[in-house]
Amino acid sequence: MLEWGEIPSSLETLTSEDITLNDENVTLERTTITVLPEVGCGIDNLEVTKKSTKFEATNTRSYNWHQNTHPEREVVALDCIRGQSSFDIETTFQVDSEINEKDDEMSSRTRRIRLSLSLDVSKQKPVISKLINLQVERQVSTTSSQGTAWTGPKYNSGGLDMGTVVRNIGNDIMKSDVFAVKRIKGGGNVWDILGGKDTSIEDTLEGLWIQTKDDNVVEVQRTKGYFVGETKPSSDTLPPSLVSLRLPQNILVRYGRSVVPTDDNNDWGIEVSHFTSTYKDDKTYLQRQVVSRSISKKEVLEEGSSDSLGNVSYWIEEKALG
Repeated sequence: MLEWGEIPSSLETLTSEDITLNDENVTLERTTITVLPEVGCGIDNLEVTKKSTKFEATNTRSYNWHQNTHPEREVVALDCIRGQSSFDIETTFQVDSEINEKDDEMSSRTRRIRLSLSLDVSKQKPVISKLINLQVERQVSTTSSQGTAWTGPKYNSGGLDMGTVVRNIGNDIMKSDVFAVKRIKGGGNVWDILGGKDTSIEDTLEGLWIQTKDDNVVEVQRTKGYFVGETKPSSDTLPPSLVSLRLPQNILVRYGRSVVPTDDNNDWGIEVSHFTSTYKDDKTYLQRQVVSRSISKKEVLEEGSSDSLGNVSYWIEEKALG
């Protein structure tokens, strides 16, 4: 496919998660089946890869938060140390459920957006991985199958066909432009909030936001630079102190030293936030859910445990439009 210029814009994945409790220690085991792009008659017998990952209490920490107004929109941070100088961070935003009136088995399906990446803290400044995984997921069962639900009889080499993949992931995800590929090719915005028509959406984001954090409500003034980041390095030898990435599904990633203002030069931060629009009191609001991590390279290298992953905080911001 690559030789003919047919580069896939995304891959389908089928995931099972299983939580076990041993001696009061919680372990999350995730099994992921990644479907390779089908070619010709391959749609009846798909090629896949299988990966199992364990998140154990000794090297993993997790946090979860709920909104007061929308308790179903859970936000989860899952961080795991991998080796001596790197660790994985994952942020999950539960979004509005998918409602299908034609589905007799279940009237709605839980949906979530999951972003994961790796950090290398062996350098002077932490280095973010070149590969960022962004997944849009739909829950089909509350019972884990540990990946066995996606395998069929041995005589059919597993028996996974494209029809099964489509039914599980759902047409709402499969047939929509979830990664903004068509929108970007058409000259549109990578985000679809405000209809995705405003190519300079940072102008809309700039201004007064109402922030709710730990039951404290304050006003914060956000500049355009806060959302855009630095376009040039602070010097010829140093990278920008703040980098901002706008990703599909209205995800914003901000990272660098400026994310966490501090006198300690070892501190570095990364923010992952999700934007939505809400309507209340006859007004339209932009809402931003933020998970912020501050990371000390020195502590990670010296301690090497889940306690050394720095501080994690969560807050919600809203900005009235019009």
